[in-house]
Amino acid sequence: MHITKGFLIPVLILLFYFFVIFLVTFPAVLHFGSQYIGDGFDNYQFSGYQLAAWDNLSHGKHPFAFTNIWRYPVGFNFGYSFDGTFATLVGAILLPFLGIITAYNLSLILSLLVNLLCSHRFFYHLTHNHFLTILGSIIY
Repeated sequence: MHITKGFLIPVLILLFYFFVIFLVTFPAVLHFGSQYIGDGFDNYQFSGYQLAAWDNLSHGKHPFAFTNIWRYPVGFNFGYSFDGTFATLVGAILLPFLGIITAYNLSLILSLLVNLLCSHRFFYHLTHNHFLTILGSIIY
């Protein structure tokens, strides 16, 4: 079976970016299901956002609607107090299947991968040079 160059280069770039993500998150990535990847504060905050979004979704509400999962019984308007929509939604969807730590870590890995791939597309559009594209994607 013949593998075309048009298929092989994107696969190699994707594998390279996975390797970069592995290096950046090492050694935390080795404890993917038991330890949060991160600095010790934001990871708890964002996993809490994912939990609040999942709670809203599980009750048939908009993921960023008012919730009283925090500050009970008064609650808060979740739509005014979060950031990172992509990671929050991905984590909220994965949370019931993978658990809170793994869902958070996977959403972080996917966020890094999407950032690298979008940056790759952008920098290739600017430079038309594979080396500069990969360098720009990693730096950004």
